[in-house]
Amino acid sequence: MEDLISFCKCDFLIILRRNQTIEPQVDIDSSQKIVFEKAVKNLGKAYDFKFDFSNIGNLSCTELVFNCCDTIFPLYDVKLKPRWIMLRKRNVLIPDDFVTNKFDVVFKSASIQQKRLDKIFLKNA
Repeated sequence: MEDLISFCKCDFLIILRRNQTIEPQVDIDSSQKIVFEKAVKNLGKAYDFKFDFSNIGNLSCTELVFNCCDTIFPLYDVKLKPRWIMLRKRNVLIPDDFVTNKFDVVFKSASIQQKRLDKIFLKNA
């Protein structure tokens, strides 16, 4: 658990919101409660330094988000991608992978240049 002020002390921050046009039949508020409950159930798990998305016994930060939102992310084109991690190719997510055009951008820190953000959107299209 991290307080909001400490969490937001970072180099780059973007806040994304689910898009009601992508999920017209879904009560997003109720759905978010399920996401929150999944996150709370994972409290206390050790950090996954191997970034092994096939085993949720330990979780990296992106693994936690991916597992809590597993039913949502296919709608937003968020998917695991093969990357070289510690001399092995693994299917993982990095924070940039969550940034797709299907989410609504609620906030972006001034430290994120629009040109860089546009490249991320294009790469994830």
